[in-house]
This record gives sequence, structure tokens and C-alpha cells, in this order.
Amino acid sequence: MINSFIQQTARSIINSMDWQQLSRTTFVLPSHRAGIVLKDELLRLQQAQQAQAVWAPQVQTLTQLQDYLSPLYAEDELFTVVRLYKHYRQLTEGNSMSLDQFYNWGRQMLTDFTNVDASMPAEKVPNFFDNTIAAHELEQWKLDEDVEERLRSLFRGEGATVTEAENSVRAQYKVLWQQLYELYQSLHAELEAEQKGYPGMRQRAVITHWEDEQIQSKIAGRTYVFVGFNYLLPVERDLMLRLRDNGQAQFYWDFVRDFKTNTKAFSFAQLNAGILGNNCQSSVLQHKLPVTVVSCVSKEAQAQYVHRWLQENYTAKGQKVGVVICDETMLEPVIYTLPAITLEGQTEPEPINITKGFPLRNTAIYAQVMAWLFDRQRG
Repeated sequence: MINSFIQQTARSIINSMDWQQLSRTTFVLPSHRAGIVLKDELLRLQQAQQAQAVWAPQVQTLTQLQDYLSPLYAEDELFTVVRLYKHYRQLTEGNSMSLDQFYNWGRQMLTDFTNVDASMPAEKVPNFFDNTIAAHELEQWKLDEDVEERLRSLFRGEGATVTEAENSVRAQYKVLWQQLYELYQSLHAELEAEQKGYPGMRQRAVITHWEDEQIQSKIAGRTYVFVGFNYLLPVERDLMLRLRDNGQAQFYWDFVRDFKTNTKAFSFAQLNAGILGNNCQSSVLQHKLPVTVVSCVSKEAQAQYVHRWLQENYTAKGQKVGVVICDETMLEPVIYTLPAITLEGQTEPEPINITKGFPLRNTAIYAQVMAWLFDRQRG
């Protein structure tokens, strides 16, 4: 029988610590779903070993852990955009767009500011903005019509009419871009004075205030087990490094050293395992797994096939079975057709694991296959 990565991880954790220690352990995983599966596997092991009852461990996502440790309070996105707009108005001395026009661009700015804070320490930010401004001198760029229209809609909002005064998209964008660092600084200063922050600020504050008693008291006496991560932002890796240096962290990376099909998919996990260490000894991906492709003429037919397939396979596999929907419009028909499967010894139907993935039609391989089929039809 092939053991899953979660099964291997649960067994390794129990072999490395006492059952009573679980109450002082926080499992950090990429998603809530993975945390539920891990807790179920730990429960199964406890029952198999007939261990005494213990308090359940905490299960968090990495974002939840950072939010819990951060000394800054969360600020609502809408309020933050309004704050940003006020600073923008001050910098432009009133010769600026309305809040409605600014709103979409302000949200994008907050996303960019979060990425900056999560990717570099404060002392590197000024150079980053200087280099970015130099690289985005749009007057020297030739933009196609689609890009210009997207920029216009960003400034004016969807459906707005174009006026002669608004027609110079490059000029507007250049002015705003050159003010980016000043907006970043002024927004930071205002939020920090009120002990608030947008997501990137809150994440970075965990690192800059690491030695504060508030953070140290929260992590005291706890063990943090990081499971199944791949790519990490610098601020996330910094947090893991500090917990590891405190002797409070274990790491379980899901990758295979000799997996040749797509080495890039595992490169980030390999890199982080080399930096942070790895408590995982092996991986199920060393085994070849079968793949079956079924042709269906419609979404309804696909939903009906899910029903039939689950009836045939779910009883034997249980919660190891998952339904991944790559088109959100299929969610309702699939849920409607799900079978009510009651396993032996139970009175209630089993829950079925469903998740929404990235649409296949948006991938590069989909475009390549469709182009190949088109050429075959023409030939």
C-alpha cells in the first residue's frame, strides 16, 4: 500500500514527539483543507495506538500565523485606499482624479506595496523604487492599443468616456508612478502611528519586531511544524528561520530529488529544504501513478461521470478521493449530482472533498494542444 505524504508526515511527527506535546504544537499548512486531513490522520494514529485523550494541536495557514504574531492591527482595504487617496490629493495639490477614478489603481498599489514589504527589508525599499521608476518611463515605450485601453480603464473606471484632457495615458501614468515612493512612505507613517497595517506591513512587522515581548510571549513553549510548502516569500522564510534558530520548528517538504518529469515544480521546495532543513525522509511521488482521460461532450455529462466514478471508487478510497473542478461554472452541477455514499458501520453519508483549481483552458499546454489539433484539422 502506498502511503500518502500526509500519512508519512503524521507518522513521523508522532515518532518525534510525545502525544502530550501535541497540545503545544501548531501545524502550519498551505490551506485549511490540508490541515483537516492531517488532523484526521493523527486521530487515526491515536486510535490505532490506543493513546490517551489529548488536546488537539492548533492548525493554521501561514497567513493566519503571521496575522496572529503581528503587532499591527488589520486595516480594512477600503479604508486604506481612502487613506492613500488623501495622500495622493496632497501630493498633487488638488489636480488629481476623483476617488472613483483612483479606487482601482489604489487597490493595485496596495497589492504592490504588500509584495514590496514581503520581499525586502525597509533599507532596500528606496533603491527598489528608484530603479522601478527608471524602468517604467512609459514615454519611451510603445504601447499597443489593448494595453493603453486597460490603463485608461484603470484611471477612469469601467465604462467612462474618453476626453481630450484624459487622452495622454502615458503622462498620467508617469506622474503617478513617480509619486509611488512618496505615497508608500506617507501611508506607512500614518498607519504605523495608529499601529495598523495592510497585509504586507503586518507580515514585515513580525520580523522587525521579533524581539518584542508581545511576539516572544506568543511563541513561548510552542513547536511549529511546517508541512507541504513550496515557494516562499522572503518574509515567510525569515519567520521560519527565526523559529528554527529558536529550536521551535520542524519542516516537511513534499518533493522528490530524482523526479524528472517537471523538476521546476520541486525546485523551490528543494531550495527551502536546503536552507531550513527537512524532517521528511521519503515521498510517495517516487511511485508512478495512473492517469485516465475520459472524453465528455458537455459539462452536464462530466458531472454525471463524477457521480458514477465516485460510486465505483469512493467506498474503497474514502477521504483520499478528491474532486478538482477546473471550471467554476461546474460547481453547482457537480454538487447536485454527488452520490450519497454511506460507508460500512456509519449512518450518515460521507463528506466528499471538492476544490476549485486553475482552469485548464488558461494554461499554456491547453493553447499548444488546441493549436496542434487545429493544424491537424487543416492538414
